[in-house]
Amino acid sequence: MPLDLRTVADDVLLRDPDQVAIVDPDQSWTYAELAAAIRFAAARLRDAGVTTDGRVYIVANAGRLALTATYAAMRLGATPALV
Repeated sequence: MPLDLRTVADDVLLRDPDQVAIVDPDQSWTYAELAAAIRFAAARLRDAGVTTDGRVYIVANAGRLALTATYAAMRLGATPALV
């Protein structure tokens, strides 16, 4: 059975929502905050026309925004590409 990264990410993000998930120079996010940001970004990508099997090019420095966009694309079944 293939691994579905959409459900794996949800399982990890919801396991301990108050635990710190990401720390970068600007701020830190809990798993709950990261999950909310991913849901928000996925909705915006969907609104922009991203579909399953689509591609999303992400132009961002490594950090919470790049991670959020990557998981948002995967949540929709699209392929993220960091450039």
